[in-house]
Amino acid sequence: MSKAISDWLDAKTISEQEFFLKQKDHPDLYDKANELYLKSQTDTSSKKFPQPVEQLSPKGLALMSYLYAEKDKNESQPLIASSIEDFIHLIKLIDKSPAGTSLVIIFQPTDSRAKDTEGDYKYGSYIAEFPTAHKTVFKVERRDSDILLLNMDGTNKELYGSVGQIVAKSALKPHSKESIPKERKVTELIYAYQKNPKVPNPKDGEEIALTRQIDEYQCGVFAHKDARQLTRDEAIMTNAFSPESAVKFRNKTIPDLHHYDLPPEYFKGTQSSVYTDYADKLHGEKVVSRGGKTLKQVHEKHGPGGYVQHFAQKYHDQVTNFLDKNKEHPDVVREAVEKYDAGKMTLERLAKIYAPKQRRHKFR
Repeated sequence: MSKAISDWLDAKTISEQEFFLKQKDHPDLYDKANELYLKSQTDTSSKKFPQPVEQLSPKGLALMSYLYAEKDKNESQPLIASSIEDFIHLIKLIDKSPAGTSLVIIFQPTDSRAKDTEGDYKYGSYIAEFPTAHKTVFKVERRDSDILLLNMDGTNKELYGSVGQIVAKSALKPHSKESIPKERKVTELIYAYQKNPKVPNPKDGEEIALTRQIDEYQCGVFAHKDARQLTRDEAIMTNAFSPESAVKFRNKTIPDLHHYDLPPEYFKGTQSSVYTDYADKLHGEKVVSRGGKTLKQVHEKHGPGGYVQHFAQKYHDQVTNFLDKNKEHPDVVREAVEKYDAGKMTLERLAKIYAPKQRRHKFR
């Protein structure tokens, strides 16, 4: 059974292991990466592969949002939903919020494979396909009569976004005990997913679908980087939900389904050399960092996969340093984590931080 982000192993102390997906608990997540790392240490002819860095758990990601809120002096940071119920809770709050309310969610449904008393999957077999350790990202915006939901994922697999779409729709449907006032209609959900470009494989010429993330375990880094960028990216929703982006299927436009091209800023962490070449041809001279570096310069500095590995270690160190600094002050750590726990979010706090007048992004 999944634990809520704000549940703790010990009421008096803080355990570092709660903030990471430990290799002993998630061996399948790291097996391939460890195998490639060990091979690169003994086989001089193989490509060098870095030693895997343990990834952040939902608690770790919530703490990262707090740390960046302190750094940016801005509380409008990504929220972490570690269960389907947390995601539903947040969508319901957004439904009650004023038009223009906008926030970003990192979604890791650790309860996707929960079973009911009959032994069946509680949320259905399709949602049960979502790996309990995977993290995907949604940007959500409340409009006058609908909610916009945009998915971004390092692997760009259709499953992850569509699970969020299904769960969000269920949150907006009135339950049997609820009554909807006559003057209010049920909020519509409009969903956007990322286009999946295809290019010839240099090895055999066959078309392959490109994806930024090619390893098994660094989804947390992609999720945090994407979520941070989406939080300050005001243009992406306008572009993704333009009339031109509506999906056409068999000559019929589907108004509540859209797709969008990935903006250049999100290509920095690309691990595939094929995708890196593709991105550099399209956007290589585009400035993508606050330090003024172009996409090509970022790729040249880090190499394929190096950017993500750099931030995996950086995030690991930031979390462990904060925990070490506050090891005698567990309440400080708990309060920091709870601020970005989607399950703990209230309508009042959401309005205070994520309503239109409150979002003032002054990122350094």
